[in-house]
Amino acid sequence: MEILILEENKFDDKAAEIALTQIKNKPNSTIGFATGNTTVGFHKRLAEKLLDEKVDISTFSTFNLDEYVGVSSQNQSSCYYRMEEQFFKPLKLRKDQINFLNDLSEHEDLQQRCIQFDKKIEECGGIDIQFLGIGLNGHIGFNEPGTAFETNTHVVDIDLNTRESKISVFGSLDNVPKQGVTMGIKSIMMAQKIVLLAKGESKAEIIFKSLTGPATKDIPASVLQLHPNLVVILDKAAAQKINQ
Repeated sequence: MEILILEENKFDDKAAEIALTQIKNKPNSTIGFATGNTTVGFHKRLAEKLLDEKVDISTFSTFNLDEYVGVSSQNQSSCYYRMEEQFFKPLKLRKDQINFLNDLSEHEDLQQRCIQFDKKIEECGGIDIQFLGIGLNGHIGFNEPGTAFETNTHVVDIDLNTRESKISVFGSLDNVPKQGVTMGIKSIMMAQKIVLLAKGESKAEIIFKSLTGPATKDIPASVLQLHPNLVVILDKAAAQKINQ
């Protein structure tokens, strides 16, 4: 495990630099992204760097961790819409480069969509580098506390605390979906490299528990300690308990 503790103004640059190096070294890389407040600046900075340096982006592909059930990709609160604005649209990525569990209906066979998603990851040769955020309860993706470590992509009931943390995105708790689909913990852990990103004092406690305590399904992110190629990028506020 490599832990990088940075000033906040260097945070997004460092994450973007890691992704940029991956794409330069392997143009047909498969990169896993996460949506959330922590990754907004990273996505925008990476898009800028790829364009500024005129990197060939014609053969790399993207997979996104999760999406809400029943939320259209045209909805500004959807994970897809946010990735589109932050990353896909600035780079003019082709649809075949984007793999996303978007436009999910509660009336379709969601489990089949999950199986197809995992199959597509396999067909691409697996994920080269997976970027992750972390929830206040230690969730990664929509893998809430109690999720078994051997899960593949699956349908989840979103924890109330997680839903409450999304009120600012959806406007009210009633508007926050109760279900989502997410890459499972096993799916995440199969990535060649994982980069965990955390900013802010509110993340300090869960970062400390996730990286220094036992690997337990009560804190899903704690499993990341077991990954052979984990990089953790923290700002000083998120790292304060680690530093102690």
